[in-house]
Amino acid sequence: MSTDNNSFSPSNRGFIQILGIGLLVAAAAWLLIRRFDSTPEEPLAKALEAKKSAAAERRKLEDQKIEEDLAFADLDQIHDSGEWRQLELNCLYVVKVADRVLSTLEEQSKLRTQLLQSDAADFTPELQNDIRQLPLADLPIAQRIQDATILRHKGQAIVEQAQRILKLERITTPLNPETTEAVAKYLRLIDELAKEVDAEFAMLKRVMASKKGSRTKSGQTVEQLTVIWANEEVEKYLAARQKAIAEMRAKAEAERIEAEQKLEETRVRAETDRLRAEKELLELKANAEMERLAAQKRETAAAAEVEKEQLAAVAREKAADAAMQADMPEIKKYLSQFMMKSNRQFRSNGYTELSIEPAPISLTSLRAFGALKPGMGGCYQLKLAMGFLAEKGERVPAPIDVAAFDHANALPAQILLIKHGDAMVRAGLLSP
Repeated sequence: MSTDNNSFSPSNRGFIQILGIGLLVAAAAWLLIRRFDSTPEEPLAKALEAKKSAAAERRKLEDQKIEEDLAFADLDQIHDSGEWRQLELNCLYVVKVADRVLSTLEEQSKLRTQLLQSDAADFTPELQNDIRQLPLADLPIAQRIQDATILRHKGQAIVEQAQRILKLERITTPLNPETTEAVAKYLRLIDELAKEVDAEFAMLKRVMASKKGSRTKSGQTVEQLTVIWANEEVEKYLAARQKAIAEMRAKAEAERIEAEQKLEETRVRAETDRLRAEKELLELKANAEMERLAAQKRETAAAAEVEKEQLAAVAREKAADAAMQADMPEIKKYLSQFMMKSNRQFRSNGYTELSIEPAPISLTSLRAFGALKPGMGGCYQLKLAMGFLAEKGERVPAPIDVAAFDHANALPAQILLIKHGDAMVRAGLLSP
């Protein structure tokens, strides 16, 4: 492949083009010399012939360039032969299995003929049950022969196509995905067909191998027995069909009677419902009016209760604010560390973080940390919070000894937070 393509390299093409231009110049010089050396009697045909020769040479060079370009373009279209080789092997497998299936069907047909011509008494009842399962009719076997033949022809056609392409020096034909899918389908179908045919042929051989030579003949062949079986199946089907039709008719009649009864019941029920609906409508109107009056009364009472509760809440807040102002000296003594505005804020998990704007400590964070839980455990958590806030030096020191073993020294601060925390938030002394 590489040896053939060297003739189309860019250096060779440049050489050919220069050679062509040189030939054109030489031809023109030759014509000019002949023109001056010739006599007026020389025919004009010679000059025209030289001109045609130069044009033909130019066209030849152009054709060579076109062939070179096409050759280089073909190099991009070369495909691997492995896919075509695998396709060929798959289709050869299809053809081989199809031949084996056809051969098996041929042997099966001969053995089937022997079975059908055998006397029924040569087979035990168990073997007769196996014979019932065998495809002894002509149509199934003919259909399988046709299926195997079609699959063989299709596989052979693709094998021949693949072999033709594989003989080429360069494979420029891509493998069609639809062809690959079709071959995969052929492989699946031929395997399924071979499996079915092999299983049936094995059963047929087993039945024939178990055939006994009975001295007493029934006078009835297996073929006649299969006809009887077929007739029995038809009679069973007809009996079942007639029974089903009778049941369907009885069911339809019962459904018709039931539908008429339901229709009458529906009519009576509709009339009863209409009368009851009229009565209920009158009752609903009366109840709605009574409910409207009661709702109006409840609304008035609820508004009064809300107003009363609002006034009570305002009074409670005022009382709480007054109580906070009364305890303000104690608050400033024990809670100044929390009231001081700083960018260092306390989080509910015990860590601190920086905020954009300076602010007091959040009451919610202290409560979530457990510092407001009554008892020594809450006092301990409160002392931890005080200690954390004093570590960075960005807030005033804790008002108590946070390292003291007795946690009761934090009890005054905890009581003030529990008692006045919400009021301090409203006053802006603590963050929410």
